[in-house]
Amino acid sequence: MAAPAPPPPPLPPPVGFITAASSSCGYQVAYAALQKGDHVIATARDPTKIQRLEKEGAYNLAFDHAFSKYGRIDYLINAAGYILEGAVEEVTPDEAQRHYNVIVFGTTNTIRAFVPLRKD
Repeated sequence: MAAPAPPPPPLPPPVGFITAASSSCGYQVAYAALQKGDHVIATARDPTKIQRLEKEGAYNLAFDHAFSKYGRIDYLINAAGYILEGAVEEVTPDEAQRHYNVIVFGTTNTIRAFVPLRKD
């Protein structure tokens, strides 16, 4: 009887790209991913706010730098956005448009940048 095949080599840790990693949900997801052993590329509007994640091993890079560093990005957590506070009648059209642009187009543009990296 032939000897059993050796087990496959372990998979490398996943590489995650997490937006809005400086606070709230984005931070919690990034921190949990780092604790699990994932490689994390963390982004924030204010990069100084993610220094504690950098101490855990996260990198603050854009897609192209992240892809060149790891050769792949396995998942995207798109947590960026903000809450537009105030009653509807108090929100100006410009504020509403800016909010819509960030929430809808910001998310869409981030996904558009990510998808081609997953197709290869």
